[in-house]
Amino acid sequence: MKFALIIFAVITSSISLQAQSMPRNIVRAKPNALVNVPVDKKKKLVERMSQYLYYLQTKDLKKLYELVTIRTRSGLSKEEFIKVSKVETEGNIIWFRIEKVQKAKLDQYSDEPPPQPGEGEKWFVTGIEKRMDLKGKTQKFDVGYDVWLTNGEWYINRGGKLLIGIE
Repeated sequence: MKFALIIFAVITSSISLQAQSMPRNIVRAKPNALVNVPVDKKKKLVERMSQYLYYLQTKDLKKLYELVTIRTRSGLSKEEFIKVSKVETEGNIIWFRIEKVQKAKLDQYSDEPPPQPGEGEKWFVTGIEKRMDLKGKTQKFDVGYDVWLTNGEWYINRGGKLLIGIE
């Protein structure tokens, strides 16, 4: 009986440690927000955004490297990326609700260079993010992220663009 209790305690603490290290799902999509996204890519986009925001908050640069775009990596190896990167967040993200996802239109008037070989398709995700600052005050923001669909996988540009602060 004593042996069974010890094994149960080890398994329980192992499960607890695994749950703490797994990203919590803080991203939700508004109904019809993903209407423009290919059906087989919708769930994965929400998962990748959730992972990205979680690892951004926990400042896990090793995991972030796997989620960011080729442009964000700037040709750096994972070790170089970790060495030169600095993550600054303005409080904790409580949740992010995707309002709209659309394929980006790259044209001659854009100041951004066209996609490079291997980059895939550029998309734009807009939504509302609720954050809690270090003093415990919460605020909502309209935020946008550039995301790329490359070889069937979503990659996120490092950092969201604060569009407008809202109450």
